[in-house]
Formats: sequence, C-alpha cells, structure tokens
Amino acid sequence: SSSSSGSTETTNTNLLLAIPFGFASGLLGGAVAEPGPPAVVFGQTRRWDPETMRVMLFRFFLPVQLISLFDFNDAGLLTGHVLAQAAAALPGVCAAVAVGTVLNRKIDPDLFRSIVATIVLGLGFLCCSSAAPHISTLLAAESTSSPEAIAATAEALL
Repeated sequence: SSSSSGSTETTNTNLLLAIPFGFASGLLGGAVAEPGPPAVVFGQTRRWDPETMRVMLFRFFLPVQLISLFDFNDAGLLTGHVLAQAAAALPGVCAAVAVGTVLNRKIDPDLFRSIVATIVLGLGFLCCSSAAPHISTLLAAESTSSPEAIAATAEALL
C-alpha cells in the first residue's frame, strides 16, 4: 500500500509540475505558433531518455499542430505561398528527421540531454537577442505615452 501511495504522490507531483510548462506551451503556441520549448524543457526536467523524450513530444505535438493547422486554414493563413514554402522545406525536414532518429537511438542519454539543453539555451538566447530592440522600443513608449499609444506601438512591432 505504501508503494502505491508513493506512486500516487509521484504522479501528482508530475502533474503539478506539468501545469506551468503546459501553460507556457499554450501561451507560446497561441502567441507565435511555437509551443515546443517549454515542452522540451519539461522533458529535460523529467530526465527522460532520448526514446521517451521523442515519444512524449510526438504525443504532445501531433494534436497541437493538427489543431493549429485547422485554425490557420480557417483564418485563411494557409496560402499558396505558405504551402510552397512548406513544400520547399520538406526535403530538409525529412533528412533532419532521419539523422535525428539515428542519433536518438545511438547517443548516450546524458550526452543527449546536454545537446538538447544547449540547443534550447541557444535558441532562447537568439529569441531574446532578437526581441531586445522591440522591448526597448516598448519601454520607451511606456514611459512617455498613453496606453493607446503603447498598444499602437506594440501592434506596429508585431
């Protein structure tokens, strides 16, 4: 009975930990159609081995991306130009998936976690550095403008 109690406690802790990561993924997914980084970081915190990480992220991304595709289509965002860009990227994506699959099966789990952490940190740095000019513009507008002007500045930046 004590082992089931510990198991329930672990499951509840995992669920509680998942909530902020799920919220962050939803926020990013809604804002920029990229819910992935928090999900990857969550997998890192759980110390999932490469195969578990792959399966869990697939299980997370498939429904999210399908819903997004339907939403984008309903909003008229899936234009011929967008679809042509996606088709042009497809060979590179397929090649990268093939290489990633081989690496996933052959790489040491600790090295895998280090590589994933480095990629996530690098992408985070890139996102922050590209956002810095926009943040300083918003902060400058905030200190000198009305809420309407701040909203207009934010809209112009988007």
